Amino acid sequence: MRSASAAELPARAGRAARALGLGLGLCLSLAANGCSSEPPHPGPDSALQVDIDVLAEGTVIRNTDGSMWQGPARLVPEATIGSTDGPSELMFGRIADFEVTAEHIYVLEAQPPLVRKYDHDGNWIADLGGRGQGPGQFEWPAGLAVDATQEQVYVQHREPWRLARVSTNGGRPGTLEVELPAAEADMVLTPAGLARAVVLERAEGRFERSIALEWLPLDTLDPTRVPLEGAGLSAIWTATCDGGGAIAIPIPFAPEVQWLLFRHGGYALGRSDEYRFVIHSADGSTRTVHRYWTPVLASAAEREWRTRLARSGASCGGGASPWNGPDAPASKRAFDSLFSDGAGRIWVVREGNGQPLGDCATAGEPLSEWRQRPCWEAPVLVDIFDEEGRFLGPLNLPDGLRLHPRPAAKGDRILAVTLDAGGNPNLTWYRLQRPTASP
Repeated sequence: MRSASAAELPARAGRAARALGLGLGLCLSLAANGCSSEPPHPGPDSALQVDIDVLAEGTVIRNTDGSMWQGPARLVPEATIGSTDGPSELMFGRIADFEVTAEHIYVLEAQPPLVRKYDHDGNWIADLGGRGQGPGQFEWPAGLAVDATQEQVYVQHREPWRLARVSTNGGRPGTLEVELPAAEADMVLTPAGLARAVVLERAEGRFERSIALEWLPLDTLDPTRVPLEGAGLSAIWTATCDGGGAIAIPIPFAPEVQWLLFRHGGYALGRSDEYRFVIHSADGSTRTVHRYWTPVLASAAEREWRTRLARSGASCGGGASPWNGPDAPASKRAFDSLFSDGAGRIWVVREGNGQPLGDCATAGEPLSEWRQRPCWEAPVLVDIFDEEGRFLGPLNLPDGLRLHPRPAAKGDRILAVTLDAGGNPNLTWYRLQRPTASP
């Protein structure tokens, strides 16, 4: 698979938003089943049934029943990196991001700000970079990417947004002098340069979050930006404050555009009002992936509490924020996020059925109490696909595993941030264990 050149990226961009519109043609092609979200057969425990159509605008993959694993997989813990009472280089404060290369693990710490380098067994090798505004330093790290071949680590720094370059072998650090717009935390190194998802906001009665994918060649620092027109509307409402001004409040459960970036230069996009996303390969081809699903309903009580929680995080001059926006939808998003684990698998993260809790925070209590004593909780569900768009199966997550920052894999070994009983972060190696019936 070849990588896309800078000249090819705008052409791919023009297809990105159009590919999200393949759903209409997809529904029309499902004459036998209509557009119902109900699966023809329940569960993923049978062999995968998949229909593939090769159309002029791209390939469509319909996962209609079953899964390749024929059941849920699980993660079996193997080793933990980190300690609350050991040497300082094994005590993590707040892990902002991490990356696994063929030989090493690079951990971006936000507190204190630095990059820690380990081998795969968790043996500390070096601390790189650090707090400051000088070359190779950063104050508010938001993401990292590693160029193992050139022995360089790139740290995305916010406020102001810039890139710090840190050598992994003691070489001279530097700061790349390029103006960066705000972006999501994820940043990956591709053959076309550093790839980021740039988020642009503008207020016109609503806050609209327009998304642009950006490739920044490290030799020229001249970014190629791919605006995804028509695909970037996010679920954020502008509430007008008394006395003027406005604040942005997210609308619970409202559909949003989600994306992921591949290291080979491709990306995937999907709008979460239906279980469908489009894989854009580096050669310009597309695969629209669809899976039948049953929408998860949210009760009126759960919707009301989630709206209050969203409002509690914003205020107008210290007072409670107003709300004149739309009601939260009656069903939850088809998925909340997409990411690649770096080993040829796509993780689709969803929210399950909500359950009410007993002793929970009420109106008038501080936001910290709302976070610690929620009134509702819902399980996190993960579906795994391969990069061809075939449904591998669901993945049962162990207690304490965090999906932010996203896990990374080397084959069937998966490294993820975990929290111990005291809420302290560590890194844990897991082994992906497929069901015994898996071929």
